[in-house]
Amino acid sequence: MEILTNDLIYNHKVLNYMRSRPHFSMKHVHNTCELIFFEHGDAHYIVESRRYHLRNNDLIITLPGSYHYIEIKGNVEYSRYNVAFNPALLGNILNLVPKNLDVLNCPNGGVIAENFRRMDYYSQCLNETDFQEVLLCLLKEIFYNIPLESADNADVPSALHPIIIRSLEYINQNLFTIKDVPSLCQDLNISESYFFKLFSDQVKISPMKYINLKRLQNAQKLIQDGHKPSKIYLDCGFGSYVGFYKQYIKVFNRSPSKESIKPKSHR
Repeated sequence: MEILTNDLIYNHKVLNYMRSRPHFSMKHVHNTCELIFFEHGDAHYIVESRRYHLRNNDLIITLPGSYHYIEIKGNVEYSRYNVAFNPALLGNILNLVPKNLDVLNCPNGGVIAENFRRMDYYSQCLNETDFQEVLLCLLKEIFYNIPLESADNADVPSALHPIIIRSLEYINQNLFTIKDVPSLCQDLNISESYFFKLFSDQVKISPMKYINLKRLQNAQKLIQDGHKPSKIYLDCGFGSYVGFYKQYIKVFNRSPSKESIKPKSHR
């Protein structure tokens, strides 16, 4: 069974020849929390300025607002569980994730690994409504176990180029006031041509696309919280509503006015 709603996504896939399927390595930012349980394959996970070479049974934890993607390293079988959910469904559950934890190895037989395998069982035995309820319970149990396992099993990342690390920190601190890439390079005292090439090589998208993805993610969250699109586009760094509207549709495949209001937290 697969779940695909505005607030909850679940699937378990075994895929072959991933290089012929580029949409599985899409570079993106979203307001959901995403868990990927990597069963096996040959891949890297990149989140902001950190890169991880994935191991079997790695749990990837992507918090809302993080730029990320998975880079497949060969034409080999790639197997993983994917669960993405609106954090409001589980209240303050994300506060359980230790700071700077992106990837956690979960040994066979442990609670986290077994909870993902139980998802298979329940997805086959229950109807969709009941499965969604059980899935949320399993997610809670996983999050309660993350801090219990993280001290010994957290994966260690390698870092991108120091210039990229510095530029990403600067961009995220000044996200809504950066005028354009030339002014950004001037503030960072970096050659524009060198910076553009380095950024595109390591982050895999252009600097301005990265900035706009982050801005749109913030705008989406504000709209989901009940703010009017016409009132927030300037605060999110866009110079005109028309430009904001076009980019919003391009990234989210719907107009800002069609964005769903997020649900209230479960208590």
